Amino acid sequence: MARRAGIAQREAGTEAHFGDGLDGFGGSPLSGMCGGDNAIPYSNRFEVGSPNERQIAHTAQDLLPEGAVIAYQHGGGAGFGPPLQRDPEAVKEDVLDEYVSLTAARGKYGVVLTGSLQDYSLEVDHAATQALRARMSATLEAAE
Repeated sequence: MARRAGIAQREAGTEAHFGDGLDGFGGSPLSGMCGGDNAIPYSNRFEVGSPNERQIAHTAQDLLPEGAVIAYQHGGGAGFGPPLQRDPEAVKEDVLDEYVSLTAARGKYGVVLTGSLQDYSLEVDHAATQALRARMSATLEAAE
């Protein structure tokens, strides 16, 4: 079985069994605490890119044809505390570890990074981060 980024390709006659990761949570992803964001839900799909592609709602057990592609997106955990108050250096480390994308670092956490992820030269631009977070906080307050 080949795997990359949550996608697997099955050999002929291989049985697949997946759950949605929500067992015991009443069908909902975990809730954030103390102002943190909720977790994103799990997502499972069988036979991706074929006419038989289907979403797996809860659990499934299926024999798949040779070359069938399975996509599994792990929902991750919920947040603890407001994203704009997260230590910018911790966000940078999460980007380097590929837990957080460059887009999410800026758009969700308000962290401006310079340099390159490819050569691990990322640095936090503290002045730009402070200015971006001030603008994002003002937007959030105006929306309330």
